[in-house]
Amino acid sequence: MRRTPVIKTPGCALLLLTLAWLTATSCRAQFYPPIFYPPFGYPRPHQPPPDPRDAPVEIGTYGMLGGAIEDTPPPHSGYTVGAIGLYAQWNRYGLCPRVDLRIQGNGNQLHGYLVGPRVAYQPRRESMRPLRLYVEALFGKNEVSYSPDTSGIYTPSAVPKEYVGVTRSIVIGLDLHLAAPIDWRVVEFSKGDFTGLHGSYPQTLQTGILFHFP
Repeated sequence: MRRTPVIKTPGCALLLLTLAWLTATSCRAQFYPPIFYPPFGYPRPHQPPPDPRDAPVEIGTYGMLGGAIEDTPPPHSGYTVGAIGLYAQWNRYGLCPRVDLRIQGNGNQLHGYLVGPRVAYQPRRESMRPLRLYVEALFGKNEVSYSPDTSGIYTPSAVPKEYVGVTRSIVIGLDLHLAAPIDWRVVEFSKGDFTGLHGSYPQTLQTGILFHFP
């Protein structure tokens, strides 16, 4: 009858135990991504730099530049418009509510502020996440310097007058996430009315850059 070999030396027993431990370790390691390091410690997932879009509340600032594409009465049209603003947004997939505050102007012709709510749509699909489509309803006090068209002839009525009123606007825009903490405001279109000047219905088209606070 054939006998089973018996391990008689402690060295051989230690060697077999080591081989068994390495085999078990390799079997365990295949269940973890390469960024884990068992059995030398607890599994530690890789942590990329934080993305502001993943924070519960996103706070940031932005700057925009563009122009008025239509406004009446003339010549109150075709002027350059710029804006800077602050915002706070509750982040989630789907609809994201937000509050927006901005100061706008173009020198002496137009200046004032706008404030109001915004709703942005953030897609759930990873490939579409960099895009955000938003709609805002803004209003605020504005001042406009305006003089009637007198065909180049100086008259007392040609002296610019200051008109003060409330601007109410509906805004539609698209943001593209570039890299934390920067977004590109690809385009923003606004249409509204200015109560301080009869017949004034400004429409603007702007683009800009957004910065998220860490």
